[in-house]
Amino acid sequence: MRAREYACTELTDKEIVAMRLKYGAKHYITIPDFVPDHAKGVWIWDVNGKKYLDLNATYSAIAVGHCDPELIEAMVEQARRLTSVQNKFPTAPQAQLLQLIAQLTGMDRTIFMNGGAEAVDTATKGCLRWGYEVKGGVHENSAEIIVATNCFHGRTHNATAMSSNPKYRRNFGPFAPGYIHIPFGDFDAFNNAVSRNTAAFIVEPIQGEGGIILPPPDYLQKVRAYCTIYNILLIFDEIQTGFGRTGKLFASEHYGVKPDGVILGKALGEIYPVSAFAGTNRLMDVFDPGSHGSTFGGNPLGCAIALKSLEMILRYDRALVRNSAEVGAYFLEQLKNAGLNAHGKGLFIGVQIEKSAEAACHRLLMCEPGIIAGAAGHDNVVRLTPSLPFTKADADIALPHLGAVLR
Repeated sequence: MRAREYACTELTDKEIVAMRLKYGAKHYITIPDFVPDHAKGVWIWDVNGKKYLDLNATYSAIAVGHCDPELIEAMVEQARRLTSVQNKFPTAPQAQLLQLIAQLTGMDRTIFMNGGAEAVDTATKGCLRWGYEVKGGVHENSAEIIVATNCFHGRTHNATAMSSNPKYRRNFGPFAPGYIHIPFGDFDAFNNAVSRNTAAFIVEPIQGEGGIILPPPDYLQKVRAYCTIYNILLIFDEIQTGFGRTGKLFASEHYGVKPDGVILGKALGEIYPVSAFAGTNRLMDVFDPGSHGSTFGGNPLGCAIALKSLEMILRYDRALVRNSAEVGAYFLEQLKNAGLNAHGKGLFIGVQIEKSAEAACHRLLMCEPGIIAGAAGHDNVVRLTPSLPFTKADADIALPHLGAVLR
């Protein structure tokens, strides 16, 4: 095969589906009825020209809308200048992004990775070493990290060990020990799980894949106070909830709680894999040269894209964040008025149904226009997480279809 034949060529939807089924692993469901071709804002068109309203935004990653010209221009400009270099060499995009994340999160230092699960792995390594070297009193190779049932922190082997979902864990053992699972939102269970070996509690402020589950109003405040008294790290996984998704820059702001570390991803890079683990000096100083790293983590191309993404989210006094709060409240109210069991904050909404969420999402694709949504929970929650420029008019287009399919 000549080199030019490897380039993308025109294919029919049936050819694309057939090639994926033949050559791709089966770790994702393949939907043969929807083959995306191009997108703009909150809309996606398939290869046959049908239009779809995207209420998923690539699992909450696309914050400013698909194919935004400013974001693409920032990517192309940096790609023409410098894409990657050894991590021991500082670059301007990386230095600026490090500073901006510190300013936004209130953390002192940051490690960049690529996918969100890598940042979770970074956080667990840091917490464990902190338990041995800073907290002290933790028995050798016995440090523990408390996690919540129905959590989702990714699908690496370490993140799978953190999960309680049998579907994610089946026949992937043995798993790393040291993860203590407790019910989300149950402070008494957290209290009872703590031991002298407890180094950290890693938790989503609002559970995403678990079904868009909000904690009790005072839960995170109680946990924060307890962690401070008993010298336990509190780490928030804001990969899905960060950067305006819930109507605040970070979901933790709804509860007035500051963690010791925060895990970031998805909307940070939007169109390019950029993730980060940011923490206090007290935590991040456990990392020394050679203890952690990533070939592409913090590369100048990814950092330049992330800088532009954050600049757009923060622009005009955080207009997109405020839009998420306002339109999200409207959308949630209208879903409830339609008789649906909806819950969430901002544009991070779940609708609990009595039937299969995957099947419901497939039926929504068949609507005119098509509606792209996602399944969460134990296949009983449809998650609605459109890009932050989503409008009330967009919501009004979706509502009749959602009402008809999800009731």
